[in-house]
Amino acid sequence: MNELKVLFQHLLDYNERTFMQDIEKKYKEHVNANMKLQSEIEDLKMQMQEVEKIITFFALCFCLTYRCPPKPFQNNFVIPITMFLI
Repeated sequence: MNELKVLFQHLLDYNERTFMQDIEKKYKEHVNANMKLQSEIEDLKMQMQEVEKIITFFALCFCLTYRCPPKPFQNNFVIPITMFLI
């Protein structure tokens, strides 16, 4: 009977250990996937900012060429030309 209790305890320990390993593995996978998504979001934000700069620049050029009043895309429309020379 004592051997049965020992075997039962070993099985419980093994199951707990493997269960925790599975949870840790899944957690690390989720963390890595989350970090990758956050990185992709930051890259997309940077691309969007570049596109906004280009659109603003072309809108400013259009307005200067055709002497129309600028219509802002965001809160501030005037962007120094030097930022496009980077």
